[in-house]
Amino acid sequence: MLYKHQQEKSSLILKLLKKKIKHEEKKILSFVNSDKDPYDYLKRYIKETKYKDWFNRNYPNHTIYDAVGLSATDYIKMKRKLTQARKQPKNTMPFALPIYMSMVKTVNLPIVAESMITGNTRKR
Repeated sequence: MLYKHQQEKSSLILKLLKKKIKHEEKKILSFVNSDKDPYDYLKRYIKETKYKDWFNRNYPNHTIYDAVGLSATDYIKMKRKLTQARKQPKNTMPFALPIYMSMVKTVNLPIVAESMITGNTRKR
């Protein structure tokens, strides 16, 4: 009796898993070129307003990540990566040094460099 119950339970679990797997299979939309990296579509969607508008207008019932066969997690990671790349401060030292040097009549380079690093404006 117990053995039969276990078989039925196992059979039910297998059926549920098969349904879930079928449900999770993603249908890639027809505009997607299978030769292209699906992440390129995410990049365009995130970076290009016109592309994003086109996609949203033509596929209002889909997300870009589902359309190309990726997950929401993939989309979030890509968005973070691209956002962080834009927010990274650029090295302003090459621009600041000539301005600072032009304000000083007699430039002693070691003092200028030290003051820029430490913030100490002492004169020697």
